[in-house]
Amino acid sequence: CYTTKIWSRYLSLYQLGYGSDRGIGYRDSSQDTMGVMAQIPEEARELMEKLLSVQSRDGSAYHQFNPLTMIAGRGDSLEYEDRPHYYSDDQLWIVLAVSSYLKETGNYDFLNQEIPFYEKDKDEKPIEKGTVLEHLKRAVTFTHGNVGAHGLPLLGFADWNDTVNLPTGAESLFTANLYGWALRELSELAAYMGDEQQKKTWDDWYDTMKHTVLNTAWDGQWFVRYFDDKGNPVGSAKNEFGKLWLNGQSWALLSGFAKDSDKGRTCMDSVKKHLATDKGIKLSWPGYNGYDHNKGGVTTYPPGAKENGGIFLHPNPWAII
Repeated sequence: CYTTKIWSRYLSLYQLGYGSDRGIGYRDSSQDTMGVMAQIPEEARELMEKLLSVQSRDGSAYHQFNPLTMIAGRGDSLEYEDRPHYYSDDQLWIVLAVSSYLKETGNYDFLNQEIPFYEKDKDEKPIEKGTVLEHLKRAVTFTHGNVGAHGLPLLGFADWNDTVNLPTGAESLFTANLYGWALRELSELAAYMGDEQQKKTWDDWYDTMKHTVLNTAWDGQWFVRYFDDKGNPVGSAKNEFGKLWLNGQSWALLSGFAKDSDKGRTCMDSVKKHLATDKGIKLSWPGYNGYDHNKGGVTTYPPGAKENGGIFLHPNPWAII
């Protein structure tokens, strides 16, 4: 975990490390800090400060940045002119990371530290600064204000699964659930700080998204993973490929949305039935078989490889949790 925190995905066998085209990922490194929080919380905090400084003023985040130059970029989203140029989940991970730091250290003064947002003026000076708490508020407010036809967060270019790049207007169940987890953390923080009005706002946002997820995304035996730009489900028994997605099920429970519902057990039973193997749990099933521009990068891999139904290390612990 320490090595991963140091290098992130900065150097790898298939990603170029130099320049803003790759660098350190916002989502990746936010997660990496949580992996070492119990051992080196102050080093984790230093990395979180860099991450917060590449957050946009609107609350979204740049997808990656070069830690040597602190130049940030929008990642692969720039390769598609007809897709959004932000990732819907990036900015929400830092909420979980900061919350983890506060719980581990009790250093609530960190919330008052001022950190610039990424946008610069003509002299390359930050246009605006905000406290760490203000950064966290803007992160969830961005998601709250960017929802689609079903009331679910817009996908942007992608969410955790970078390879599913649906046309503009698609909605992400993963981001909905991550947003729910982030709101739970912030609600607990507001309660600790005695800010009942702020707690009520975040609780109301949570309850609204919970109702939306449970009432629009249930497919009968599991939750769908996305809605495309036309409102059609992706991750449904109605689909020929990609009927069932692991993260659509585990995260409905990690968010707490399906915790008190029989839908939670039913969807995880479906995971066991259709995705579990003796090598681990597959990311999705069945794999796409042929390129589809409307689905994006996931269909460039053969069935069972990488994000197209492969067995990923990352989502397996989420299923265990």
